[in-house]
Amino acid sequence: MNNVLVLIISFLGGYLVKKTTSFERSQVSLLNSFILYISLPSQIFMYIPKMNFNYNLLAPISVSWIIFIISVLFFNIIGKKLNYNKKTILCLIMVCGLGNTSFVGLPLLENYFGQEGVGIGIYVDQFGTFLALSILGIPYLLFKTNENNSTYTTIKKIILFPPFIAIILAIFIKFLNFNIPYPEVLKRLGDTLAPLALFSVGFQLTFSGLKGRSKILLFGLAFKLLLAPLIIYILYIKLFSLNNLIGKVSVFEAGMGPMITSTLIVSEKNIESELASVLLAFGIIFSFITSFLWFKIFLV
Repeated sequence: MNNVLVLIISFLGGYLVKKTTSFERSQVSLLNSFILYISLPSQIFMYIPKMNFNYNLLAPISVSWIIFIISVLFFNIIGKKLNYNKKTILCLIMVCGLGNTSFVGLPLLENYFGQEGVGIGIYVDQFGTFLALSILGIPYLLFKTNENNSTYTTIKKIILFPPFIAIILAIFIKFLNFNIPYPEVLKRLGDTLAPLALFSVGFQLTFSGLKGRSKILLFGLAFKLLLAPLIIYILYIKLFSLNNLIGKVSVFEAGMGPMITSTLIVSEKNIESELASVLLAFGIIFSFITSFLWFKIFLV
C-alpha cells in the first residue's frame, strides 16, 4: 500500500501548504505546467512503446472506454435535466468518467486478487484508462472548451496539447520498434506525476466550494463508485458470463475513484476547479469502502 501512502501524503501536503503559506493559485500553475509538459509525457513515452496488446484482455481494456462514453451521455442528459451549467457537466464527465485504475486501483487489486489480478489491472489502466484519456478525454475537453472558436482552432489546440503530442509520438515509436533512450530518466520524471498532481489538487481544495453543491458531489460519485461498476457487472458478468478473474477485475476497476490526471487537467483549465478537487478527494476516500463492498457482495 506504499502507493496509497504517497497519494495521501502528497494530497495532505498540498492542502497544508495552502493553509499555512501565502502562495497563490497562479503559482501552482507552474507546477501544473511541469506535470503536463514533463511528467505526463514521460509516463507516456515510458509505457506506450512497451505495451504488448493481448486480444484475450479486450474486455478489461474496454472498461474505461465504455464508462467514459456512457458518462458523456449520462451527465449531458441527466445534468441538463437537473439544470447544471455546461462547466459543471464537463467537470463531472472528465473527473467521474475516468477512474483511478493505477495509483489506487493496482494496490487494491493486489490486496483482493493477488498478483494475477494486478497483471490484468495493468491492461485496464494502460490500454484502457490511459489511452481513453489521451484519445477520447483530452480531445473532448478541448473541443468543449473551444465552442466559440473555429473547427480549425479546436483541432489545432488538440494536436498541440503536449500529452496528445506525446501519445502520437509514442505510438509512432512503438510502430517502428525503436528503443526509448534513457528509460531510467523517463521513469524518474514520470514518477513525479501522481505526487505532484495530488499536491496541486490538494492545494486547490476548498470545502467552501461545497456550499450548496453537496448534491452535485453525491451525484458524480454515485455514478463513479456505484453506477459505473454496476453497468460493467451487468454487461460482463450477467450478459456475457465473464464470471472469472477477468470479469471480476473489470468490475472492481470500474468502481475506482476519479482519475488524478484528468482532475488535474480540469483544474488547470479552470473548469470548476473546486468541485473537481472535492470529487477527487472524497472519491478516493469512499472508493476504499465501496470497493470492499463490491468485492464482498458481488466478486467473492
